[in-house]
Amino acid sequence: MFRRQWYAWLSVAWPGIAGLFATIAIWFAVPMPYIVYEPGPAAATRPMVATAGAPQAADGDGAFLMTTVRWTYANVFKYVEATFDAHAEIFEKETITRGANRTDYVQRQRLQMRASHSDALEAVYRALDIPYEAKTDHVVVFSVVPGFAADGALHPGDRLLAIDGRTIAKDVDVRTAMEGKAAGDVAEVKVRRGDAERTVRLTLRALPDTDPPRAGMGITYGVLQTIESEDPAYRVEMKAGSIGGPSAGLMFALEMYDRFTEGDLTRGRRIAGTGTIAPDGTVGAIIGGAVGALVGREIDRSC
Repeated sequence: MFRRQWYAWLSVAWPGIAGLFATIAIWFAVPMPYIVYEPGPAAATRPMVATAGAPQAADGDGAFLMTTVRWTYANVFKYVEATFDAHAEIFEKETITRGANRTDYVQRQRLQMRASHSDALEAVYRALDIPYEAKTDHVVVFSVVPGFAADGALHPGDRLLAIDGRTIAKDVDVRTAMEGKAAGDVAEVKVRRGDAERTVRLTLRALPDTDPPRAGMGITYGVLQTIESEDPAYRVEMKAGSIGGPSAGLMFALEMYDRFTEGDLTRGRRIAGTGTIAPDGTVGAIIGGAVGALVGREIDRSC
């Protein structure tokens, strides 16, 4: 009896059940071409900054906090929710990622974070007249332009070793190696990805929005540096964990300045902020992924 009733109910209810599952699938499983930005947590910089022998150790109840932004690839539900959330912003995915997949986009954000570390440290050394040395570690790919020869062949984080046999040790070496090349020319590019080296042949195309017009493989690149003081007491190691992007530079600089000077710069307060900082101490805009720019010595260059 119960089984017959169950079958009878199911024969009537199954369209509604199917519709319910279809609705859930549409709302939560169907991706949309948008990214949603929302306020993230404010992270204390003190645990992220290690100083071997800072003259003035960080103390007191105050703290510097860097504000963060949480970003999410939108499904239908997230898009609708963000539309009614005054604290959320919706961007077209292509505007943010510039064609990069999730892995490449995250890698680009990490490279920008590392660049911000160097800029912040150099700004503090300059402000306090601490002798230091800036060493070029390597030139790396920051992003790949969709549809160009490098798309699928190179990835953010690839270290540029040589172009057409010319060794790449500084950013100017890239410009020198690419000078005089025209659309249709082939460039032989040697890179290191992880522990492996590889060489790819890329057919150049005219780059968009360049004046004067020039050809390129379709990448942006930057120089990663190590900034190190001559005095070991002022040497710094910074680790931001999974946080990416360039806009933590200002708060890292304030944290290090506090370490290397007497007293408590916070005056016991918890100070939250964000923004870029250049090696000369100039404070810049909040950048994050919405603009995808590179700052300081890692200026966004293309070739």
